[in-house]
Amino acid sequence: MGTQKTFLYKPDYGERGADGFAAFDAGLDAADAELVLDQGHRLATGNVHGLTFTGPGSGGGLDADKVDGQDRVLTINADHTHQSTGAMGGQIDHGLALTGLADDDHAQYLNEVRHDTFTRHTSGSVDHGQVAGLADDDHTQYASLTWRSGDSFTDIITKSPWVDVRAYASINAAVAAIGATQTTLIIPNAQTLAASLTIPSTLSLVILKGGSIVNAPTYTLTINGSFIASLYQVFSGFSAGDVIFGAGSVDEIHYKWFNETQTSHPIATAAGSAAAIPVFSPKIQSATYIVYKKGSTYYAIASPETGLSDLSNTDFVDLMDAVMAIVGINGTNYNTGNKVVMREGLYFLTKTWTIPPTQNFELDCGSAVFTYTLNTGDMIVVDSFMNCTFRFGILNPGSGSGTSGKCVKIKPTTVGPDSLIIGTVSTFYFLALINSNGTALSVDATNGSVGPNFFYINELTDCQLGIELLSPPTDRWIHSNIFYLNGHSLVNGIQVGQSNTGRLARNEFNGTLSCNDSAGNIGVEVWDNRNIIRLSLARCSVSKNNIIFRSGASNNLFVGYIEDGLTDESGNTSNRIIPVSGISSKHNGWIVDRGDAAGSDWTVGDFTTDGTWRDLDCSSIVPAGAKFIHFRMVLRDDAVGSGFRLRKKGNSNAVNVFMQYTQVANVYITINEKVPCDSSRFVQYMGDNLTFDTINLTVIGWEF
Repeated sequence: MGTQKTFLYKPDYGERGADGFAAFDAGLDAADAELVLDQGHRLATGNVHGLTFTGPGSGGGLDADKVDGQDRVLTINADHTHQSTGAMGGQIDHGLALTGLADDDHAQYLNEVRHDTFTRHTSGSVDHGQVAGLADDDHTQYASLTWRSGDSFTDIITKSPWVDVRAYASINAAVAAIGATQTTLIIPNAQTLAASLTIPSTLSLVILKGGSIVNAPTYTLTINGSFIASLYQVFSGFSAGDVIFGAGSVDEIHYKWFNETQTSHPIATAAGSAAAIPVFSPKIQSATYIVYKKGSTYYAIASPETGLSDLSNTDFVDLMDAVMAIVGINGTNYNTGNKVVMREGLYFLTKTWTIPPTQNFELDCGSAVFTYTLNTGDMIVVDSFMNCTFRFGILNPGSGSGTSGKCVKIKPTTVGPDSLIIGTVSTFYFLALINSNGTALSVDATNGSVGPNFFYINELTDCQLGIELLSPPTDRWIHSNIFYLNGHSLVNGIQVGQSNTGRLARNEFNGTLSCNDSAGNIGVEVWDNRNIIRLSLARCSVSKNNIIFRSGASNNLFVGYIEDGLTDESGNTSNRIIPVSGISSKHNGWIVDRGDAAGSDWTVGDFTTDGTWRDLDCSSIVPAGAKFIHFRMVLRDDAVGSGFRLRKKGNSNAVNVFMQYTQVANVYITINEKVPCDSSRFVQYMGDNLTFDTINLTVIGWEF
């Protein structure tokens, strides 16, 4: 801007011209800015001294008559700022100096209309509703929100990226509006059909818990898109044929969607018939089912949806049958992948509990106690099984007196896994098996083979017979079963077969076993072939029958401690026995030292010497199972060459005979010799037909 100068015009500053205007000779130039005129004076128009004067008067001049009684400031077209009050021209307001308040040419500033960016609201936020009031919401790209304390959502209704059915008047309206658009329709509440409806293949349908589709009685629903719902009712008011699932919509239809049951689901069946979609089967369901007793009430938890079921008026066996049915094990279905857990407690069985065919199944009874109220029959029978685990607690049948039957019988009878009658690749656990009147555990392959399996018996006690493996027929096997046991206070321990069939083989027994000190008790009795016994056997001292190999038994192996005796009636040298020394001093490996005998067992008066073979019974001294007897003999006669002989009873030839002759008359001759014996521990002797002076015979040991 140029230099600002202010002049107050007075008549004496100059002279008036002929036209009546005052002559102005102020020496102004183009850089001057302002001229102030006093009232009653006019400034000639035109260019004066190089300046152009403008104003509101006609002709560009300022007529003093048109000016009020105040001094006026003239605007002169020269550079100037109007920035200082009292300077040339003074300070002005842009809103007044332009064309009034409506003249807004400063778009960068905020006013009551313009507020389109947040950065211009630095003094505080502005509600978009102020565009045209709070009710004016023209931002449809945003969701409509309802807020609660804490700024958390209580509800969202949207059309993108999924579609909430509540954004429309009905499910029919929603499907029509969506058309062929690829999207997902969410149904969170009950939606009543306004007309028959088809869900296209481009639309996925998701029904949340609490949502449902309700039918007016005459309408149908066809679902061609993917359908998702959990295990709760989602269809209401429909009849069979009203709902149709298209191919690819679901893999299977759940009967719970229609509030139907596993055994009766006509609507679900009809819904999948057109596309051959099956109804859900519990055979492929994996879940845990819990059964327990609280007070006098039985409870079963079948699934999270059903909660607790009171089964207090149900007999335990009937209860377990019902639970098995819930699991899906019913004699026809058996491959469930399920688990049944029983709570600890005391359970009374008033009849035989038969566990039907199972596969990929687990029964866990924990430490529950089972009592069989009858004195006859079998307590628990296990039918066909494969890849299963059975955990039983304490089994005590017969209210303390036991049952003449079996405490547990493993007997495959019904066609089950892989269409076979079989019991295989499974594991059994028992806390205790007790049966004072019968057998604790019986394995019976009469109808189907059993093995390989594992059996763990924590305690086997107070039984007439601990474990029996019954000889199978020629087309069945009991093979490759492994038993771990702790047996005590038994009448008889283990019986491996009743005859030699060659079909009861490769079974293995491990642990400890003791029987009562009664005549005839047997620790282990083996009839068949190729079995392994690794046991510590004790307390069969009266009958000396810790282990017996019966006739025909072959290729069996015993490794362990034998306290009292072993009997081998097999007539087969392929059975192997490896005894281990124990607390008894009677054993030292294969050869047993009798110890420090007090005197001779037989003397000259006990023998008949007439040149004839006669029996000598050693069974009161030599235990069962011995094959050789070690003798010490002292012989004397008054002649030279007097002979005395010993041989195994049953031999007839003269070769395998022990013979001793006097060498010098009236002089003692002493010799130790090993003589074979039969299974009854008998040998035979023969003395020459004469009278001996001395024959002293003593058993000093035996050999197995």
